Amino acid sequence: MKRVLIFLFIVFPFTLFSHGNEDHKKEKAASPIKTESPVQKSTHDSQMKSPTQKSEHDSQMKSSTPEASNAEAQEAKALQQINTAYQQSVKSIFADNCFNCHSDTVEYPCYYKYPIIKQLIDKDIEEAKEHLDMSNDFPFGGHGSPTEDLESLKTTVLDESMPPWRYTLMHRDSVLTEKEKQQIVEWIDNSQKLLN
Repeated sequence: MKRVLIFLFIVFPFTLFSHGNEDHKKEKAASPIKTESPVQKSTHDSQMKSPTQKSEHDSQMKSSTPEASNAEAQEAKALQQINTAYQQSVKSIFADNCFNCHSDTVEYPCYYKYPIIKQLIDKDIEEAKEHLDMSNDFPFGGHGSPTEDLESLKTTVLDESMPPWRYTLMHRDSVLTEKEKQQIVEWIDNSQKLLN
């Protein structure tokens, strides 16, 4: 009986809520140093700076070459179009199937109150959001660029690697239907065309 209880309360939840087979430590070590695009950097900097610093930064950005400004404007417009399409066509799918781990809107299960289980779930959510954070629409937060996120998301949808099978044991309704997969892939393909 003790073995069954140990399995139910320690081993089973550990496997149930793990974030799949991805090893972020290897991924980070193997990936080249990533630089932010001017639009990402501009967006990030403007969010982090005071109004005075922001206006100084904006004036510096305006003094860049016209070609760079045009490219930045085109990329910003593309990202805005992608985000609009995301909100209209696929956000509800992600909300139903992915937000529980990949956003700030987590619906915790009733067994979350148990200390060991709580720590495991919190760790898995933290890892999931580090990889891809969908809390603030597109472009997503995490460790990838918008282009990388779209490509990774497409691969994940097509090979059905998310959600992890251990998660689906208790959340069977979190598996994407064929129609949902098709909608997501269509949104990704259209988004990739806008970014190229």
